[in-house]
Amino acid sequence: MSHPRTTSRSLVARFLGRGPLERLPKRPDDREALLDLIAWQVLPAGSTEDEPGLNLRLRGFTEDTAMLRRALVDHGRVERAKDGSLYTGLVQRPEITIRPAQESDDAEINRLTVASYLEAGHFPDAKSGYLLRISTSASARRTEAETWVAERGELMMGSVTLAEHGGVWADVAGPGELEFRLLTVDPAVQRSGTGRALVQAILEEGRRRPHIHRVVLSTNQEWTAANDLYREAGFQRFPERDWTPEARPDLILRGYAKDV
Repeated sequence: MSHPRTTSRSLVARFLGRGPLERLPKRPDDREALLDLIAWQVLPAGSTEDEPGLNLRLRGFTEDTAMLRRALVDHGRVERAKDGSLYTGLVQRPEITIRPAQESDDAEINRLTVASYLEAGHFPDAKSGYLLRISTSASARRTEAETWVAERGELMMGSVTLAEHGGVWADVAGPGELEFRLLTVDPAVQRSGTGRALVQAILEEGRRRPHIHRVVLSTNQEWTAANDLYREAGFQRFPERDWTPEARPDLILRGYAKDV
């Protein structure tokens, strides 16, 4: 895991969480970080695309593709051929790093937790029962259990909370088991590999702890992407740990486990 660091630039993801970009941030640091983030996703270093192809990729961020394309070129994130026929990415995509959360991360963890659940359609709005409760839970999760954040460069991409048997935040962990909860990825950076990186780091942590022999979790049976992610990581269904929260008798949470 990387060393902790404090940065305000991770807040740039908020610009992408508000919907299609209409303009670039006024603050130079935020503007540069935002262009980095977009460049990493649409045209990382060494990749090429013609103008229609680049515009198609940029439509995931804005309706004004010409504005954003020019900004990427003008700020040195993308190189445009002299004849305008081809664009080449110049920004090397940083590796995803994972570190323990700090107090200064709490607000951003809360924001991306709510954003990821809403974007996935898990809840109708931010005032829905469970979501309302976890929307301010980052501080408690960090102090009562263990919370990690995933970053690419200086941008926070996701977070997860770990707990062991008997812990306040443990739902299904038994003796000798490490449970993870609230694994979320900012919708602004979905399909970035962040979820997979967090899961692999959790498995490595389980192997590192001599008293842990299994990693467990539970997730909504209707959350297809989450179920797929855990199965791809080698987790097996653990129906003995299926459960229904008291407040949601209509909800079945599926148990998964992987020996480490």
